[in-house]
Amino acid sequence: MVSSWITPLALFLLNMGAAYLIMKPTLSWRTLLFYAGVLAVSILYPLALYDDHVNPVIGANIGLGLAFMFAAGCSITLIILALVLYLQRSKETSEE
Repeated sequence: MVSSWITPLALFLLNMGAAYLIMKPTLSWRTLLFYAGVLAVSILYPLALYDDHVNPVIGANIGLGLAFMFAAGCSITLIILALVLYLQRSKETSEE
């Protein structure tokens, strides 16, 4: 069971790292709202995994697969966005 929690933890760390790269260091309501959204996306898969552990169902668990695919899709989108913005910022600073 411990090894199944590695994926959600990795997604959470990747999401928070990407969010840190995207956001500017100022603290505003937009920043807090953004981090709350990232945290909500990161929590979806561990909650589905916990629900599957507490309420085992015999047969296919479509909800667990959908939660994983949604969380992974949002994470990949966030990571790509962070990479693009990070490269764009580093290019702007190197031109100055």
